[in-house]
Amino acid sequence: MKKFKYLVFAGLGMFFYLAEAQTSSYVDDALLFGQSNAITGSTARMQGLAGTQVSLGADMSSAGSNPAGLGMYNRSVVSFSPSLNFNTSDATYNGQLSSSYKNNFNFANLGIVFNSGGSRFAEEDFKGGSFAITLQRSNSFNQNFSYAGRNRDNSITDAFIEEAESLGGISITNPEYPADYAGPEHHFLIEDAEGYTYYNYNDGSIEIYPAGIRGSYTSLVGATSGFTPYQSELVKRYGDNYSLNFAWGGNYKDRVYFGGGLAYQNIDYSQERYFDEGSYQDSDGKIDNLVQRIRFDDIERVSGRGIDFTGGVIVRPIDFMTIGLAYKSPTFYSLDREFEYRLRTDFGAGAFYYDESSGTDSLYYELSSYDTRNPDWGPVPPILTGSYNLKTAPKLTAGTTVFVGKRGFISGDVEFVDYQSMKVKSNDVVADGDDNSVISSVYNSVINYRLGVEYRIENLRLRAGYAFYADPFKSSSIDVTQSALTFGVGYRSQDFFADVALVNQNQNEVYAPYNVSSNQPIVNVDHNNTTISATFGFNF
Repeated sequence: MKKFKYLVFAGLGMFFYLAEAQTSSYVDDALLFGQSNAITGSTARMQGLAGTQVSLGADMSSAGSNPAGLGMYNRSVVSFSPSLNFNTSDATYNGQLSSSYKNNFNFANLGIVFNSGGSRFAEEDFKGGSFAITLQRSNSFNQNFSYAGRNRDNSITDAFIEEAESLGGISITNPEYPADYAGPEHHFLIEDAEGYTYYNYNDGSIEIYPAGIRGSYTSLVGATSGFTPYQSELVKRYGDNYSLNFAWGGNYKDRVYFGGGLAYQNIDYSQERYFDEGSYQDSDGKIDNLVQRIRFDDIERVSGRGIDFTGGVIVRPIDFMTIGLAYKSPTFYSLDREFEYRLRTDFGAGAFYYDESSGTDSLYYELSSYDTRNPDWGPVPPILTGSYNLKTAPKLTAGTTVFVGKRGFISGDVEFVDYQSMKVKSNDVVADGDDNSVISSVYNSVINYRLGVEYRIENLRLRAGYAFYADPFKSSSIDVTQSALTFGVGYRSQDFFADVALVNQNQNEVYAPYNVSSNQPIVNVDHNNTTISATFGFNF
């Protein structure tokens, strides 16, 4: 279950960042921004073929996948590819299923190709080349999911405790200070104390919770006290990774095509999480009247720029076959992360806190509602920030296409990605080496494959494809592979072409709302994304 810890960024730890614990992790970001999909940013033609394109050419997508394919153009071209995404997510938590959906409009690909070949090279071995400027959507982060269920093992307060103890303790302000000044310990949720009591005047009950040990934190509510919470959360993700490509491809004797290109990458990502915990019950169904609700909301934003290089070659050893090889270098990113949060705790009416640990006179505090937002956090800036550099994994892709006369073709790609070679570096993280050692131990090298077929009927093109993306984790008890099934249709004329593609992609996610050392709460999410794309192009 080791991978759960690194699958999502745990915003809860930011409470203790505010307590001067300068620790963080970019392990999850490395995979999130290090993965890309050959289908997402392709033209509708290539989407219909499941992104199979390394040994094909004369397509706008070649600029980002294998620039050698640009050498197959014999005319200049301009095209654009609007796209609609329909994402549904089914989340299962403790046997309870919840469904969510999100739609998104975007441009998958657009660009222009300037061809310098033509009749003036007809009698020469070098047939000229083509230069392309394209904008493609390399990755999409747009999805929503939600879950709900009773957690009979722990509470979010148990995560607060473990975070505090892992940092060797945090500075606790006396509870008589304004409760909106600090974190969960100031909401009367956890305490480093020897004894404490809750009292509720409404029903006359007295709740005495287990005595803590000085130097060790104890939860005053929730699972530790014998009451288990009903938990729910809504997770909303936004953003895209777009790349601006400048690429050139040449043609030698109509047998060898070669090319290279530079890509300027742009990432804009945000995640909003709205976690809710309440309705505490014991095993007999008794309701805890002291704590009504704990709510934790956070927003994480990551933005930045990067650069990478792509080079490749396509050869035609015999008339009915092409073989392609492409290398994509690691992308070198400079990224900024921002973080905001809100913690709200609501106690039942008539609830008091009775502190028996003072050693002298006992202290009483009337409990109500407490609301902490990081913009109100004294001298700390309104938004927590961190800057870091990320080197993603390189990719090596080989492919071949077999043409069946003028009736069509069958094409396949095999892609090698070395995720364990990813690296992060940041001046505001204590031990970059820890993150990088985790990356090399948790992530794996993978082989992905894609297969596409096209059948031609005069000017009409019928297409279908399948893609499989392997699990990037070395050890995994849950399958987090991705797959895609695609269909497409296209039309070609002398000066105009149009393509439409339907893509269905599936991806599993294992999500942890917070991290605890035992009985880790886990949400299994099945993401299904259906994309309808169209490409319209003109030859000139």
